[in-house]
Amino acid sequence: MERWWHVCDGLFIAILAAATFLTYFIVMVANVITMPIELQINQYYFHDAERIVRDMPSLEVIGVTGSYGKTSTKHILKAVLASKYNVLMTPESYNTKMGVTRTIREQLKPYHDLFIAEMGAKQEHDIEEICTLVNQKYGIVTAIGEQHLETFKTLETIKKTKFELVETLPHDGTAFLNKDDDNIRAYPQVNSVRTMYYGIDAEDLHYRATNITYSGKGTTFTVEKYDGTSVEIQTKLLGRHNIYNILAAVAIGAEKNIPLDVIARAIKGVAPVAHRLELKRTSDTLTIIDDSFNSNPSGSKMAVEVLGYMPEKKILITPGMIELGDREYELNKRLATHAAEVCDYIILVGKKQTIPLQDGLEEAGYSEDKYYVASNLQDALAKMRDVTATEPSVVLLENDLPDTFEE
Repeated sequence: MERWWHVCDGLFIAILAAATFLTYFIVMVANVITMPIELQINQYYFHDAERIVRDMPSLEVIGVTGSYGKTSTKHILKAVLASKYNVLMTPESYNTKMGVTRTIREQLKPYHDLFIAEMGAKQEHDIEEICTLVNQKYGIVTAIGEQHLETFKTLETIKKTKFELVETLPHDGTAFLNKDDDNIRAYPQVNSVRTMYYGIDAEDLHYRATNITYSGKGTTFTVEKYDGTSVEIQTKLLGRHNIYNILAAVAIGAEKNIPLDVIARAIKGVAPVAHRLELKRTSDTLTIIDDSFNSNPSGSKMAVEVLGYMPEKKILITPGMIELGDREYELNKRLATHAAEVCDYIILVGKKQTIPLQDGLEEAGYSEDKYYVASNLQDALAKMRDVTATEPSVVLLENDLPDTFEE
């Protein structure tokens, strides 16, 4: 009898294994069968969106790309252009080929004058495909940095991919480029299209920011235009990179014949994009700078610089950066050494995740009693409440801090 049960057990296990394999095989075959159908459906949607754009000959499209800054620039630009035109922009992070396609099919109407298309990329030709769809007349490249290196592999590939927006502009189009960005300035642009440069420090700029001041309320600066006119900008947005984003919007707005004073009023009303250096005053003594959406080295460095401008006690909370390929350790270590120059206290989230940051702080000679390694977000926030209890403080939440993160 016992032998019989062993035989039954073996048979049951064999049947279960066969059923599992069969299920996997069926799913795999179904995917193979349905994939061409899905591709055909997506291609139909893409061609339908092309038709919609083609049937609106007076529509002008503005493409916005960059390793960072494109979403914020898009929102600022819409606020500026909406003061005179009917404007549609891609919502949220609809910055892929299918995201832009969906926006066109569902939201683009005959009464729209301008369409702002955010263009993201994780591999070469991603932006070129979107440009083929929208036929942009204007193109903004906000900044180029090391991001998505796991798919791009090299910085040179990132540069080439971002500049697909510029290289596909028509002969009567205009490129708007951040000339302070080393990678943008160094790129050998082939398309001889009209190019407008904006920035703070570079030479020969068409739009320049000067007289910059920061505070807990935001940023104030002057924009000087190439024709000698200027305007003072007041904004709730924080950070040097947001000055560049605003300059791009000012440049396009001015080129679209919107008066500078009207542009300034529009920018003053722009609220920060959620989780992108979003200023939150939680009490009389505690201010949070929420930059949790950010995940790239240049953006993180700029966020720490913003923290450094604040007069209160400066505290950084971060788990570090991810998706940086074989340079992840080096770039996180560099962030820590930069933070060590600015911060009064640092809270790292994740004992294993933040080893590069811990090494960076040690190398910078940052005192061990000035930083804490938390096991999870709840632990980090508890420590934050402890170190901010006795004096006015500003806390920078840098990079994604998921509720479920724990090591």
